Amino acid sequence: MLRQSLINKGGFNRRTICTIFNGSQLAQDINVKVKSEINKIKIIETNFKPKLVAIAVGSNPASQIYLARKQEAAEFCGISFDKINLDYESKESDLIDLISDINSDDTIDGLIVQLPLPDHMREVVVCNSVLPSKDVDGFTQTNLGKLMQRTDAASLVPCTALAVKKIISSLGSSCTTFGGSAVVIGRSHNVGLPIQVILGADSSKGGLDMTTTLCHRHTPPHELARLLRSADMIVTAAGVPGIIHKAGSFFRHTSYVKICQTLFYTLVILFHFTKFPFSKKLLSEFIETWLCGGRCWSKQNN
Repeated sequence: MLRQSLINKGGFNRRTICTIFNGSQLAQDINVKVKSEINKIKIIETNFKPKLVAIAVGSNPASQIYLARKQEAAEFCGISFDKINLDYESKESDLIDLISDINSDDTIDGLIVQLPLPDHMREVVVCNSVLPSKDVDGFTQTNLGKLMQRTDAASLVPCTALAVKKIISSLGSSCTTFGGSAVVIGRSHNVGLPIQVILGADSSKGGLDMTTTLCHRHTPPHELARLLRSADMIVTAAGVPGIIHKAGSFFRHTSYVKICQTLFYTLVILFHFTKFPFSKKLLSEFIETWLCGGRCWSKQNN
């Protein structure tokens, strides 16, 4: 980690020197904690055998890699993992019937329907077919609705949004969010909107007490640049390459979280920097990690 210098403005701490965040270590810490908790339960309940099932429709290369990583994490934690592959041409009704069977299976604790789905399937309909108590992705209307009321463990939170919260929270007092301003770029109902809610929610309900502004791919570049210059924290998950670079922004002392989901990795990159132009090259120098899953986001959702 690079040497850091902190300044304070209205209770919001900012680094004046860029800092590398070790996301891989945080991911490993989470896995170890989950494994420990499962082992404790098994001591009390000897028949406790948590099981996670993932359904993939088609052979999307990114989906296969994400699922392989989820399987790796599940097996490390002591969670049984089954993957069901359906043909790309499968009917939506057949997928929903399969989900219904899994919902009624008491031996299965969690279900993931890997996104994206084929064009002939309706994502909202399929995701809402999952029993909310087994919806570990947090994509059902029930769990998204609960997120509006509480952003903590009272509900199953969309994993990428939760990863952002975990990263920020892990920095402790060096990244105090209370009273700070945040710009979220991206408005998908599974990523951008949940992130906005988490950042802006009351801390008594699991939020981070920030004032948030939501931007997206149709926000005029000059307006985006103005908002970014004044932001204490920036989170971008718009699915549009170079959206910040095109804004031509020069940032002040800002926290920046980028969720860059590519063919091979879900990247969660956090760093702090002083006034200099945004550089794509800078991103490539920062740590890569995956936290709790990922997906490829379509542009029309942002």
